[in-house]
Amino acid sequence: MPFRPPNFRFWLRRVLAWDGLLPFTNAFVPVVINFALPNNKALFSITAVGLPIVSLCIRAIMGKGQIESNNCGTTVRYVQGFVFILAILLLLFLDAFLIAVAMSPLGLAGLKGGDASMTLGLLAVYVFLMIIAMYPGPNTTREADDDGNMGFERESDLDRRALGG
Repeated sequence: MPFRPPNFRFWLRRVLAWDGLLPFTNAFVPVVINFALPNNKALFSITAVGLPIVSLCIRAIMGKGQIESNNCGTTVRYVQGFVFILAILLLLFLDAFLIAVAMSPLGLAGLKGGDASMTLGLLAVYVFLMIIAMYPGPNTTREADDDGNMGFERESDLDRRALGG
């Protein structure tokens, strides 16, 4: 069977949906809570500490399932698992840094110059590691056509065959 490249759109959408939005969500939810309820430091603190931990657990469970469902060999999956663990630890570090900045008097506006560059650089490294960790392997199914059919014949073709046409 010839090698079929992975479905790049699906792969990148999955990575960007989870790993592009997750750090921003973890950083901005406590900020929104602090803005909406400025005198509720307890709720802000609980959210700032709890949200990254909960999202780390959810991402770990979902990522483990995604790696197990990949069409890759055992060795590649072990490497993906190692890269995935590095990436979610980096995510935890990024979340802690962004929340610490958000708790400062200037908030996220305090990210200037080197801090902003470092944050964006670490975010890029995180997404790159996740792209590696979430590599789905060669495509074993046909690509969807314009109508969303996944390599199966269209109903009209099946009807014609059933009628002897």
